Amino acid sequence: MDFESALRDHAKHIATQRPAIKHEEAAKHALVLHLLTKLGYDIHNATEVASEYVADMGMKQGEKVDYAIFDGSDEPIFLIECKKPMGDMGSSSETQLARYFSTKLTTRFGILTNGITYNFYSDIENQNVMDDSPFYETDLTNITENDVKILSLFRRGEFNLRLTIEEAEEMKYSAQIRQIIRGLFDKPDEEFVKWITKKVSNRHFRGEVKQRFTALVVRCLREEIAERSQRDSIPSFTMENEESPVENADLTEGLPKDGLSIVHDIINDLIHASRVTLVHNRNYCSIIVDGKKNSQQVARLHFTDPAKLSISLYNHDAKHWGPKIPLNSLTDIREHRVPIRNIISAILARDAKKQG
Repeated sequence: MDFESALRDHAKHIATQRPAIKHEEAAKHALVLHLLTKLGYDIHNATEVASEYVADMGMKQGEKVDYAIFDGSDEPIFLIECKKPMGDMGSSSETQLARYFSTKLTTRFGILTNGITYNFYSDIENQNVMDDSPFYETDLTNITENDVKILSLFRRGEFNLRLTIEEAEEMKYSAQIRQIIRGLFDKPDEEFVKWITKKVSNRHFRGEVKQRFTALVVRCLREEIAERSQRDSIPSFTMENEESPVENADLTEGLPKDGLSIVHDIINDLIHASRVTLVHNRNYCSIIVDGKKNSQQVARLHFTDPAKLSISLYNHDAKHWGPKIPLNSLTDIREHRVPIRNIISAILARDAKKQG
């Protein structure tokens, strides 16, 4: 079995085991160790997979990480910290994993997981200080090309520190750059707009001029992308037509529901899943909070054509939809974890203010 097939076999294994896994230990033994075998490690060999590995920190002794993984060396090549399924993968868990980076251990990679979602961390910005955010996040229930690419770097006998660091850096910075570029379509950075304004006009960047050129920059960005998309035959970032919804329209079966499930996983610690639902329209499905179509919109899933999946997010500040963002697969929705969580947080904060 080749590596990609092995990972797809693991995804099927997750689907069969998931209903029975209720706590952290079950996730570790049924899911995490199963993945390590797919990566080529002997889970019964403590020189390859060391459980409850001691990572003492200064005066604080007895600190243990769930798993330390070795590949023929005395120092682990990466660490794994596990949480229960659907449990907290937020700041407290990140802090716990981050502490191990400041120990005497020389590892530069750590994985935070609940057995299903895997967040990959490194110390790209400052060596021995774990970065604030992961360089890669994935849900292994649906294996993507990027999953195969990243996980192959950590296979037994294949690990190369320099190449893995370079790949981690590229993925981390690429994700941040894409996020900045996407933001230009909705709310461009003031300094960016000011820089462009100075290139084309000698007017003072304030008041009406500032407002006008901000709108112009947004429009020109969208028009340029749309023209390039049409010319180069690549998926377009143009805005979706605002049309009257048609309830219960036929959509590609299963995809919207699976997309909503991924969104539920992203926001499960912020809001109960039952409050976040789908509304079917002619060309898309809307994800909304508490059944309120207008005031509490989160995202649109454009899934009528399985070959052209895309998502658009609602900008509550500007009160309009962002551009359609192509998805290679459903798991790409997780790349928009931060803005989706920000939208939910803003809705909840607004509701709390109204009630307060």
